[in-house]
Amino acid sequence: MKNILFFLTLFVFITGCKSTPAAKKSVVMPAKIASMQAAKTLAVITVESANRNWYRNSVSNVQPKFESFLTNINVNGKNHFNLVDRTSIDRVIKEQRISSSDNFDEDTAAKLGNLVGADILVTAHFLVSDLETSTYKDYERYCVKERKSGGLMGKLGGTKCEEYRDRTIHCKKRSVTVEFTPKGTSVETGSIVYAKNYKAGSESKRCPNQKNKTLKSGVTLVSESFDNIFRQMRRDIAPYGLMLELHLIEGDKSKMPAIAKQKLA
Repeated sequence: MKNILFFLTLFVFITGCKSTPAAKKSVVMPAKIASMQAAKTLAVITVESANRNWYRNSVSNVQPKFESFLTNINVNGKNHFNLVDRTSIDRVIKEQRISSSDNFDEDTAAKLGNLVGADILVTAHFLVSDLETSTYKDYERYCVKERKSGGLMGKLGGTKCEEYRDRTIHCKKRSVTVEFTPKGTSVETGSIVYAKNYKAGSESKRCPNQKNKTLKSGVTLVSESFDNIFRQMRRDIAPYGLMLELHLIEGDKSKMPAIAKQKLA
């Protein structure tokens, strides 16, 4: 018995040595776009659209949604950006007779930014595609041969299917695509420090056998598309958390510089 315990202990020890231990470490990474790493106070000047289609009555919903996204970016439990109040921006633009166009020259950007206390002036354009509704084929399984269940279920009139077949059903799909191009102008330099085009879509499907399901509205699909776009933007403009898995080693065979080895030690 002692011999068996000895060999089991040895086996566990040897197999344990073969696996590389790992440690997980949460780190905060800087914003991917270097020019946004120092930005703290943003002023959203305008969010415009060239849309002249079915979504034109809901265009005004986009700017508040964008501002809410920026306001709620959280890093280490705190809001990362300060957003200048919309009323303050409108008042300054009106009093100073400044155009809310995204084509700020250096002097205009500096003047408006200093008056509202912002580091970056943000403008954006977006475009919503046509709302497309299409049909597609799917399949559902149905019973072609039943028999009475045994036991209590059979006494209660229960049945069990013995043979299934598939049949074609015609389903509906509604989809939309959104393009969103934010642009950031530095108050200090008057130059564009951030501009990127984002694109995302959303869709909703319904088949005849889904009695309790309805197709989502076009406005809902556009809102979901913006949510997808803002998720793409999140790591571009602000620090973000990342979980790293560090594999520990007992020795180092890499050609590491001497100063790096000292720091590692």
